[in-house]
Amino acid sequence: GVSPVFPYLSMVCVFAFILSFGLGPGGVTNILTTELFTQTTRPAAFMIAGSVNWLSFFFISMVFPFIVIGLQQYCFLVFLVVCSLVATYIFFLIPETKNKTFVEIQNEFQSSNKNKSSSSDGAGTILLSTSI
Repeated sequence: GVSPVFPYLSMVCVFAFILSFGLGPGGVTNILTTELFTQTTRPAAFMIAGSVNWLSFFFISMVFPFIVIGLQQYCFLVFLVVCSLVATYIFFLIPETKNKTFVEIQNEFQSSNKNKSSSSDGAGTILLSTSI
């Protein structure tokens, strides 16, 4: 038979996973949104990031049972692939923000966008910064 301890052990593991996610990579999206956007665009960025985050959780919770049925014990390989792709995207496309001002970060984004596109719309943004 099955030991009566396993359901409780399973719940402890689920709570441990949720706690470790919340204390670890779960909070990165908020920190990254704070570091990448200036004060004027930050509220919109938080709304978009939060909506995408919760919609992703909803989508995963709806699709995961079907992934388990289809892939059985290999169901987490889907998440390994997605996490690897996101890590690669962040490594190559998101600039380092340590010890940089918002203006420097935005200039890095603008210079990377200019390198990718050969056409310009002619609309330039001038950012003024004052030291306090």
